[in-house]
Amino acid sequence: AAEAAEKAAAEQAAADQTAADAVAAQIAALPALEVIQAKLLANQMDDYDRVQAVYSAYEQLTEDQKALLPSAGEVFKPYFDYFNSQISTVASSGTCGDNAKWYISGKTLVIYGSGDMYDYEADTAPWGSYISSGTSAGPNITAIQIGDQITSIGNYAFYNNYGTTSLKIGSGVQRIGNSSCQFDQIKTLELPDSLTVIENYAFAWCTSLQELTLPDALQYLGTYSFGGCTSLTSVHIPAGVTDFVIESGVLKSGVFSGCSGLKSFTVDSGNRILAAKDGVLFNKNMTRLIQYPAAADRTSYVIPDTVNTIGYRAFENIRNLKEVTVPASVTLIDMYPFIGETSLEKVVFRGNAPEGLGYYTFTEADVTAWYPITGEGWDTALSNN
Repeated sequence: AAEAAEKAAAEQAAADQTAADAVAAQIAALPALEVIQAKLLANQMDDYDRVQAVYSAYEQLTEDQKALLPSAGEVFKPYFDYFNSQISTVASSGTCGDNAKWYISGKTLVIYGSGDMYDYEADTAPWGSYISSGTSAGPNITAIQIGDQITSIGNYAFYNNYGTTSLKIGSGVQRIGNSSCQFDQIKTLELPDSLTVIENYAFAWCTSLQELTLPDALQYLGTYSFGGCTSLTSVHIPAGVTDFVIESGVLKSGVFSGCSGLKSFTVDSGNRILAAKDGVLFNKNMTRLIQYPAAADRTSYVIPDTVNTIGYRAFENIRNLKEVTVPASVTLIDMYPFIGETSLEKVVFRGNAPEGLGYYTFTEADVTAWYPITGEGWDTALSNN
């Protein structure tokens, strides 16, 4: 009997040691508090859950097992002191996805958890009352942080946001939804390498945005996705962008409409659908002029004779250009090509009247059109203007 009891005790001692060692290994694997504190708030929540899980495992130990870890209990105190200090500043919180949550601490909105955020309609996001919706109102949220495990920013998530000066997008975000990130104070934008889709109007009217780098993984740019970004001076489009607002098989423009500060476009040579020459944006084979950069320094421009179509709002809000020459190869002009306040004074056509000319061609523009006497269709075209 004594031998059996001794064996049982030894087995129990071994089991206690195994259980204690397992928890000790989890404790040792916890990131240092300084490491956690250096992260964005949006990425600290995973660490908080991890600390909670390890503490729960520790609490499930028996007293004999805890005795094998005499100082373990005190390991958790600085973690919980820190997290409790953060929790004490939370003004509001809730869910924003099946596995995504949000909270507001001070003037920072934190999106954390994992997966896609919900899509919203205009002004229906749950933190809406903390976002200033007009320049006359004092901003409540000045910073937004989105965790690395979030994969999609929902439609209208941060719609008409006035006053926010800092946006940190997590490394796992793949999609930015319709009208989701409209900030008038953001000057720089860091988009993650994971990003593949930017939906319609996503960053429209970010009027302070000066710098933009589109990630190599990006494939789709929606209508007016950066429209009205009046401080943006240059755009480089990477090779991966293969959907540029393509409708019914026709390449449309409008992605950067209203970007009156643009001086140039560049396009990666590996891009299959787009090209740039002399800072002007075209489709790949340069048959469609998509957009002329409104603030380019030149005062005259001759459209290449490869072009047969001038795109929607192609010469919108031109600042310095005074004369454009349209080659005879151009047979179609889309709507509003020369719309907006413009420095343009003269458009010289070298061939027949292109289809579409006359309907909204020179809206809001005081421009003189020159055309060859021998050209066809001019009397009808100009009578419609």
